[in-house]
Amino acid sequence: MKPDFFIVFSLSRSGSSALFRALKSHSEISMVYEPQFGSANWNADEVLEMLTEIRSNFEGIKHHWDPSGWPFGGTHLSIIKDMEAQFEKIFELNKLLLTQPDQKVLFLRRRDELARLLSDQIGQQTDIWTPAHPAFLKAEITTVTNEAKTFREKVRSKAIRPIDMSIIQWYFDHVPDTENKFRASIPNHQCMDLYYEDLFNPEQDSAQRLKNYMRIIEFLGFSADQSFWNAEEIDALFDPKGKLNNSSTINKIPNINQIRERFS
Repeated sequence: MKPDFFIVFSLSRSGSSALFRALKSHSEISMVYEPQFGSANWNADEVLEMLTEIRSNFEGIKHHWDPSGWPFGGTHLSIIKDMEAQFEKIFELNKLLLTQPDQKVLFLRRRDELARLLSDQIGQQTDIWTPAHPAFLKAEITTVTNEAKTFREKVRSKAIRPIDMSIIQWYFDHVPDTENKFRASIPNHQCMDLYYEDLFNPEQDSAQRLKNYMRIIEFLGFSADQSFWNAEEIDALFDPKGKLNNSSTINKIPNINQIRERFS
């Protein structure tokens, strides 16, 4: 019996690209990286039509939602007046994707919302999100090891402006409750809760990282037999040393000390 279609659902900077690559490296799984639902022009019927087409050809998608409206419309920029104006329809379209029948959801969150937000704001300013498009990257261990270094060098070469703290406050006021509402819309047996801090935990060894991966694969209904995937590649993708933004990039934010003082 074919496993249910699945969605990796998360905000940006929550580890979803690494998870996408790990899942896609499994020989039974083909996935679409962040389908561009913007061509549906905010129309729910057209969004469902696009999803139906994807479901007929792939096992899953990675879907990145954001209060900016991405990827249903516009660009991924945190502009408060725009986010407030379209927040209801953003919520409804994302909920529509989450609540389709015969579907499983990997609901990925990040406990440290401030770290996620800062990383996201750096991405918005620099337009540097990954070393290369994850859909085309091969999870070769030598490549994975060097990607984070390459990414950080690119970011450090860019000028970073101070971050508007009202944007950070807006996300704190709206996003956690919205994530909880999304999660409440999915039956427990169709959803696996995942957290960035657990997937990329520096205290976990290689064996635990692989065990986490197998648990996800088994939940989705695919074979956990290692002949279907490469343990070294999976271990490299979940290695916390592969974290893209670290103190060397976060500390480039001019008002980082004020941000930490206010929001820590």
